[in-house]
Amino acid sequence: MVTCCVPFCRNSARQCSNFIPVPKSKKLRAIWAQVISSHCGVSPVMSAKSHICSEHFGFDQWTRKAHKLKPNAVPRKFKLCISKYCEDVVLFQSKEAKLVGHRTKSALPCCLCFDRLSESGVELNSSDGSSHKPGCLLQQYYNEHDDQKQLKIMEYARDRNVELREQIAAIQAKLISLGAS
Repeated sequence: MVTCCVPFCRNSARQCSNFIPVPKSKKLRAIWAQVISSHCGVSPVMSAKSHICSEHFGFDQWTRKAHKLKPNAVPRKFKLCISKYCEDVVLFQSKEAKLVGHRTKSALPCCLCFDRLSESGVELNSSDGSSHKPGCLLQQYYNEHDDQKQLKIMEYARDRNVELREQIAAIQAKLISLGAS
């Protein structure tokens, strides 16, 4: 079964009907790998037979007549963590919510932490006997932050977005120059 080679993307032919083979050119494949690893923080395992699902490409990267990628297209849509602070969030224990359980730190992006926890059926039990789903805890944690902390998180996300767009533009320029030569 065809699956997406982007780290942390679990799309397969069941969830996504359109998969794009990675470029045959080793140079282009290296550029795609560089973009993916800069977004995900992990290098993709990519071979000439690997595929990437269409969810990682923007609408402007497709030709209008035939549903094909433009020659200078690079993957640029990825699930990103809403904050870098999540590395410091203790997922399973919170004094405010009176939760008990295993203490851990996670360097994975939040959406992935919670996807994996939710899939595993983990519920966090509080001392009063009620249980919480992991995704709800992140939302609760985020909502309880003071306004200043939320602004810092939003500023970080905006700055990171600008950095990534600049990297994509530079890589697209490289692709165009490779195509011209």
